[in-house]
Amino acid sequence: MTDLTDLPYLLAFTRFHKFGAVHLGRIRDNFPSFAEAWRAPRDDLLRAGVHPNLASEFVAVRPTISPDAEAQRVAEHGLEAVPFGDERYPVLLSEIHDPPAVLFVRGSLPKPHETLLSIVGSRDMSPYGERALEELVPELIRAGVGIVSGLAIGVDGRAHHLAVEKAGHTWGVLPGGCDWDSLSPSRHRHLAGRMVMGGGGIMSEFPIGTPSLKNHFPVRNRIISGMARATLVVEAAEKSGSLITARSALDQNREVLAVPGPITSPLSLGPNRLIRQGAHAVTCAKDILEVLNVEPPEDDTIRKPLEPQNATEATLLAHLTREPKHVDDLARESSLPTPLVLSTLTALELRDGVVEVGGNRYRRK
Repeated sequence: MTDLTDLPYLLAFTRFHKFGAVHLGRIRDNFPSFAEAWRAPRDDLLRAGVHPNLASEFVAVRPTISPDAEAQRVAEHGLEAVPFGDERYPVLLSEIHDPPAVLFVRGSLPKPHETLLSIVGSRDMSPYGERALEELVPELIRAGVGIVSGLAIGVDGRAHHLAVEKAGHTWGVLPGGCDWDSLSPSRHRHLAGRMVMGGGGIMSEFPIGTPSLKNHFPVRNRIISGMARATLVVEAAEKSGSLITARSALDQNREVLAVPGPITSPLSLGPNRLIRQGAHAVTCAKDILEVLNVEPPEDDTIRKPLEPQNATEATLLAHLTREPKHVDDLARESSLPTPLVLSTLTALELRDGVVEVGGNRYRRK
């Protein structure tokens, strides 16, 4: 475990951006302390497994970096630096192949007993994806599940927002620094503040002042998946970064779940492919809770079926199941006019009996 006197030297190492988690892990494993490693000659760094070019470059720039100044900077920005091995360090994250040497944290880290789900998806979230989140996240929060995501626009931000709305814990993992000036996207600063106030937080392995660069995102994604027991993909195009997170989850021996989507939407290509490859298909919050081995909220188990208020509702309910059906199919199966089907579905939806999943498709709730 890195003690308080050694922590400034670890923080100083992170300022040399070319030392990622793997190199910092080698240094941690091959020196008695980061302080000794900081003062080590180039040959000792080579024996620890540092690449020769990196060792030479580091030794050249080392005099320009102050360990004490790095520690002071963290304190001045209201952050905490939690090193690998600290009792506060997330247990599941510590088990991945290349855990971050240190986490810069604003707010709180999850408690060891908290069950976490990572949620990722498209920045170009569709109404279907938003409705899926609105159905899933509140139920997960009521079951005591914490949400981890990337604080990006789209699925990430909506998942965080819904968790905060329901007084749940949620954490954002950033591809840049945790200081307010570096936080990206800047429009989510207020949301990040609400996450912190709600008992969650934001975190990063990148030091203060680090911009969100393109090559940081795949590195960040392994933390999103590594924090949680499972990763849920809600809408992702064929080459989406969300699929990188899903692959990271598989590499980390974690579960992967996906919300199936309409075959007409490009944002369904990722989730539907994951399901074909063996990911758990998610049609309701209970599907997720079963994978996480979490009991659903008690009132879910005693929920009474919706009572029809007229013959039209009774007919339509007889043809509605948990599997989504298009309005035209419901009209054909029930022999009811399409306008009447639509108005009846609206009435049932207002009574929380059915839910539209997008594209004029409905299912029982």
